[in-house]
Amino acid sequence: MQLTMTVESDLIPRFYQILGQGFVIKTQMSCSIKNLLCVELGIHDKYLEQRIQTVFLNGKAVDDLDSAIVEDGSTLALSGPMPGLVGATLRRDGFFAAMRSQISYDSNPAVHHDGDVKVNLKLFNLVAKELGPDFLQRGVWLNGKHLHDFISDNFDNLKQGCTSLIFDNEPIELNMLLKIDFSNKIVFLRLTKLP
Repeated sequence: MQLTMTVESDLIPRFYQILGQGFVIKTQMSCSIKNLLCVELGIHDKYLEQRIQTVFLNGKAVDDLDSAIVEDGSTLALSGPMPGLVGATLRRDGFFAAMRSQISYDSNPAVHHDGDVKVNLKLFNLVAKELGPDFLQRGVWLNGKHLHDFISDNFDNLKQGCTSLIFDNEPIELNMLLKIDFSNKIVFLRLTKLP
């Protein structure tokens, strides 16, 4: 299932909540977090070092992005700086990193998987705002239920700010989109914005 939405620019930030719930990206093989982000996804090294302050792999905080391996089915969460002691504790290579040994990623050797690797990527706060528009314009694979709930919850805003909907290569009305059963489906969503 594929959905292309043409929206007004000021509507794009509403989609950041979907990015926080997670979207699927595909790569050719298991690799380090740094390789996935910088080589596969094209995120600049400097951006990774300066802006992505907190990284979780399968619920564990990660400090060394070169040794942490992303495998098929992994969940990778990226965040900018978070406030307070919690933010300072979770920050990569931060002063308080030792306080979180129980929730830190252990870089034990991973089983490398060649072939299609699917990773659930979650973007939060500053990272969603800065990287989200590019991901949404390239297109993201989403849980169908999350997409349906998002459309339902934001129906009025989408009705005003969405000028075109193409579902599986056919034009569709927003209200008709809500009648489609997306449960247990993965939907490819791509946004195009009005000039």
